[in-house]
Amino acid sequence: MLVFVSEFLCSGACSNVPLDDSLASEGKAMLLAILEDFARIPDCQIVTTLDPRLEGLSEQGSDWASRVIVHPCESQQSEQQMFQRLAREADATFVIAPEFDDCLASRRRLVDEANGRFLGSSLSAIQLCADKLALAHKLEEIQVATIPTLALDDHRVPWESTEVVVKPRCGAGSQATFQLQATDPLSAEIKSSGWQFIRQPYIAGTPLSVAVMSDGDKHTIFPVADQQISTDRRFHYLGSDLPSTSKINDSTIRAIVESIAAEIPGLDGFWGIDLLLTQDKQLLVVEINPRLTSSYLVYRQSARFNVAELILGTSVVIEWDAEPVRFRV
Repeated sequence: MLVFVSEFLCSGACSNVPLDDSLASEGKAMLLAILEDFARIPDCQIVTTLDPRLEGLSEQGSDWASRVIVHPCESQQSEQQMFQRLAREADATFVIAPEFDDCLASRRRLVDEANGRFLGSSLSAIQLCADKLALAHKLEEIQVATIPTLALDDHRVPWESTEVVVKPRCGAGSQATFQLQATDPLSAEIKSSGWQFIRQPYIAGTPLSVAVMSDGDKHTIFPVADQQISTDRRFHYLGSDLPSTSKINDSTIRAIVESIAAEIPGLDGFWGIDLLLTQDKQLLVVEINPRLTSSYLVYRQSARFNVAELILGTSVVIEWDAEPVRFRV
């Protein structure tokens, strides 16, 4: 079986711009992890593309790296042409890409146009989850508890909270995310970005996440993880810990997952939910990520099975290590 793996930031698709060190480092960590896991599956051949500015797989010094075919792509155009070719030739394509600038959605379209098999969510699910304002409205509509969300320039509703969070309407991670006093002037970064922004009341609590593997109406729910988030009012992701100390009932998480999956058709393959456990023990959905996230790096350490086999639809016995696992960016 030929599997094409593409990590957007490392693929050569961004070869015309300087690489963001933080995002590229996080992307490369996910790329190396998933390449290794796919490469360890018997009779599975792996192919990928790589920005020549990044260290090649041969420098990793691992036995699995020799089983991955790497196509260097020195320009955005050459990467897109190679992406389309490999998506057409491969038996399956697995994409890691952020939601901003339509990156993940455009990759889904390219695979569809190549008549390839996309290991992940549908285009409509990707587009909804990428739009934080539309997603918040959808969650409210289906009565899944979430953080109240408004467009930043929606002046019809006053700012009821003294502490607010401002973030891009279509962004990834903590990109351009700020915790502000409601009376604070907006930063130059917000004013000059050209993006649409949303605002939310700041709610104190414990940040959590959970990953899901969906195949139709079957949902394999991974353990809840504690997220480590920076305290500099910018919400940078610092890592994850398993098991969570939150002691949330499995039935509570399953109810949230099944409610979301039932009302947002097309969430398939590996996807994740960012959650907030408030100080009064209310569980809120913060975001839905219709893709592989950095939490994969902690889950693969704890799993007693190869998560990549699950992504390919192989039947595996789901077992998790009871020992604590920590991942740091």
